[in-house]
Amino acid sequence: RTGTVQKWVNLLDEILDAFKGEGHHVTMDSAYMGDIMAQIGHYEWLINMLGTAQANQIRAAVKKAAAKMKIGMYESVCFQHKTKPLCFAIWSDNNLVKTLSNYHMPNILPEGSGMIRKKKGTDGRREAVWSPVSCLEQNRDYSATFHLIDKGNGAEAAYDMGGKSQTHSWCPKLVSWLFNMGVNNAYMIYTALVQ
Repeated sequence: RTGTVQKWVNLLDEILDAFKGEGHHVTMDSAYMGDIMAQIGHYEWLINMLGTAQANQIRAAVKKAAAKMKIGMYESVCFQHKTKPLCFAIWSDNNLVKTLSNYHMPNILPEGSGMIRKKKGTDGRREAVWSPVSCLEQNRDYSATFHLIDKGNGAEAAYDMGGKSQTHSWCPKLVSWLFNMGVNNAYMIYTALVQ
């Protein structure tokens, strides 16, 4: 695991080099975001990092809290590290959204703080109208930008030309991702020029 984390840290060290030390905010996918990456972002790069987090290495207390939460009820649970600027949060949207931040405090915002959803009624069906819901501050901030990540992933998935790698190395996966991203960017430039 340490070798894989180091490879991602080295890659993001290069990608984020121009943004270091200026207090920029970065929204990340769970494939890259973890406690080590968040700490390096905070202490070394001086970058505010927020992203979905893998839940396979979290503590028992987090698993127990997540098991009690009901999807679609907009419940919130936060876990603040005692000595480090790390806040792990779970929010029950259409799924349990698990995020990790290196700059948020465990603040649960009241209804009317910017998040609206179609709530579930007593019959379990979604209501027809949008209503304000309570959420965590870091989930509100994540929701404001995550669609840009998903939009790119969706565009690339439509014509995945990289194929599936049978090796367990990260290199073929990264090359496939870069190839797909290059084709997607070329198409976006082409459509912008044609218009």
